[in-house]
Amino acid sequence: MVVDKLTYQMVNQMKWSLVVMNTANASLNTQKAWNTINWAKIQRKVFKLQTRIFQAVQSGQKAKARKLQQLLLKSHSAKLLALRQTLQHSQRKNTLVHEKKVIFNGQLMALANSMTIKGEKTKSNLRVNIANSAGHEKRFFRIKILRNRAMQMLVKLALEPYWKGRFTGEYSGFSPGESIDDAIKKVFQGVTKNPKYVFTGKIVNYFDQINYAYLLSKLDCPKTLKRTIKRWLKVGMIDDSLSPLLVNIALEGMSKEAIASSQDNLTFEGSKKETEPPILIRYMDDFVVLHQSIEVVVKCQKLISQWLNKRGFQLLPETTRISHTLSDMEMDGKQERAGFDFLGFNIIQYPTGKHHSQKNDFGEYLNYQTLIKPSQKSIQAHYQAIVKVVNHYKYAPQKELIMQLNLIIKQWSDYYSRVSSFRVFSKLDQMIVSKLRAWIKTRTGATGKKQMLLYFRDGVNGSRTFQTKEGDYLVTHRQVGRKKYSDYAEV
Repeated sequence: MVVDKLTYQMVNQMKWSLVVMNTANASLNTQKAWNTINWAKIQRKVFKLQTRIFQAVQSGQKAKARKLQQLLLKSHSAKLLALRQTLQHSQRKNTLVHEKKVIFNGQLMALANSMTIKGEKTKSNLRVNIANSAGHEKRFFRIKILRNRAMQMLVKLALEPYWKGRFTGEYSGFSPGESIDDAIKKVFQGVTKNPKYVFTGKIVNYFDQINYAYLLSKLDCPKTLKRTIKRWLKVGMIDDSLSPLLVNIALEGMSKEAIASSQDNLTFEGSKKETEPPILIRYMDDFVVLHQSIEVVVKCQKLISQWLNKRGFQLLPETTRISHTLSDMEMDGKQERAGFDFLGFNIIQYPTGKHHSQKNDFGEYLNYQTLIKPSQKSIQAHYQAIVKVVNHYKYAPQKELIMQLNLIIKQWSDYYSRVSSFRVFSKLDQMIVSKLRAWIKTRTGATGKKQMLLYFRDGVNGSRTFQTKEGDYLVTHRQVGRKKYSDYAEV
């Protein structure tokens, strides 16, 4: 099959190749089998170096941190780990570099050795469509893409601990160890002792809209590393393993620069009003601002919008909202219901009697309770996903339907298992039973006892367990949710 001129140029311009990998000049390490590497030892070495970078930043020794970053970028262990993580990431996403025959284990060591930041060149034609290339050309392309992604993973390993030190005190959702569960807990802690006004927002296409010049000016890293990232940005070759971290770097300071100034010159009846600082919690492109004063929240909305615009970001209008956690309110002529949605959760406070009320730090009853549960939007999307699967497997074996539904139910239920989800889980389980009755009617023409007993049997969920003769059964939301405790009590 004929390969176009652009393809040949790309192949010829490669400064490394599989031929080089197999030459007699290759080091003994390149001949070492990939599957004999002690990965626990590799991870410990990289982690120790990352810890030193983090500690240097925390102690204000930025020059030392940059030297340690350069050391990490040259580290053979870091290169191996970056390549391994890239292969694992490709496998999870089922991308084109995830093929058993893309590269042999014996060549992976040499591929790792070829990963060097100094003199790294990037070509936009790397994104050329490989579908029309011959077999060996396809291999070249896939290895080149694999190497490029591994290079970005290596850069991430060097940048992450440095910026983890810079991000201290500003929760972002990008840094290692930060999870959605942690973000929700911070929201709960922010509202549980006092009702708050809330400004919710979402950044539009946050990586596509970023001001690259501003991002590069923020990058505090070795010059060779900055030049490489600039080239990647220029040709549009930033992978999704690195892009979230770069966005977070561009957004660093939003709390200090925009939120902190929201209280400046805030007066009440002619005198300056002393209040607690607003709370900003951001997870990737979603964020909330919490404060007991509506004036502060409104000012935060304006300042954040201005701060983002200067850096190339915009807010998604339909998700921008100001509300109150406990009471309905009117905002800009529109009635806003109490509570707010964040990361698929709904956070709201209900008036309660003394016996169901929480207490403040002084032991006084608050006469309300904070409740966190799945948002209606998330519930509807989840149920529609279930309906889609049931309709698609209308005439498939029961076992196939059970297998597909279990994947969806387990993932969703696990996500919401630490909040007040029992009633939602129960309702969804009832709705699924009704949908399965319709599924049975389509197959048998009726939903009498005889037809139902063909698919519902005695099992782990009682006599109404949707189960095959072989014992494959449909899990329920309540069954999955019981595996974890709930951090937030039901009202």
